[in-house]
Amino acid sequence: DVLSPVSAHSAAGDRAPDLVVWYGELLRRLRETPGVLSASLSHKPPISNEEGYRFEFFTVEGRPADARWATSAAGRIFVNVVSPGYFATVGTAFIPWRDFSVNDSEGRPDVAVINASMAAEYFGRENPVGQRLTMGEGAESKSVEVIGVVRDSVYQRLQEQPRRIVYVPYMQTPRILKRHSFYAEVRTADGNLMAAPLRAAIRNLDATVP
Repeated sequence: DVLSPVSAHSAAGDRAPDLVVWYGELLRRLRETPGVLSASLSHKPPISNEEGYRFEFFTVEGRPADARWATSAAGRIFVNVVSPGYFATVGTAFIPWRDFSVNDSEGRPDVAVINASMAAEYFGRENPVGQRLTMGEGAESKSVEVIGVVRDSVYQRLQEQPRRIVYVPYMQTPRILKRHSFYAEVRTADGNLMAAPLRAAIRNLDATVP
């Protein structure tokens, strides 16, 4: 697997590309590189270590907020912004599911995938798929529909206890794209032979990309 930050920001200059389109084209080129089995993008790479984390506050719509979630520690849910194909690329299995698709774009209903720890804490024995969460607080909040559940996986460090994690599609988070670089994950048949072709795929898209 390859984990490397890829950014259109320094390359943009006065061109200011549509970043959703730019990253979509990057994904297409990576996936079409011979030897690539799958590819994805994420705001935080698996086992991000010093790259840190991002978190938000969530409540379940239509029910009173649990008092535990009102405190900063208990209500802090880790969030990753990812592309379609992320879970298959990094090997995270779905329980009930659908993955994100290209149709989960800006202007379409906001969606999320949650991990098993989040599902157990917020929904207990209920099926969370189809239920809605309020993400964020105040004017910045938005409603998202849970479309899938994935098994727990490490987020920042190998030694950590399971964390509650919500995943949202990068196509619905343009403000994150504008402010941050994204990581590319690539699953290959033979990683030893792939560095040069993958670099070439990126350079052919934009030779000035850092």
